[in-house]
Amino acid sequence: MKEFTNNNLNIFLEQNIFNNDFSKFLYEVEDMEFQLIENLVRERKRRSITQKEIAERTGLSQQAVSRIEKYGNKPSLNNLLKYMYAIGININDLFGKKLN
Repeated sequence: MKEFTNNNLNIFLEQNIFNNDFSKFLYEVEDMEFQLIENLVRERKRRSITQKEIAERTGLSQQAVSRIEKYGNKPSLNNLLKYMYAIGININDLFGKKLN
């Protein structure tokens, strides 16, 4: 069995996954999810809001808030909206005007 290095793994991905339009779309969605969570966490920290405060404001447990912030956990839309509300961001901030 061939061992993958970073270089030949990238080649494999390009030849077998990224050449498919739907696979590219799924990859881009995954990347957007990562960036969204990363930006929300950065904004929470910029506003000096703790995970505990998010939990208190949303009714979620602190563990649930931590899971929202971990990449790959796929929070529900409901929990994600609660998180956004707790840090003072609404949907227009994401899709319309820029954050302050």
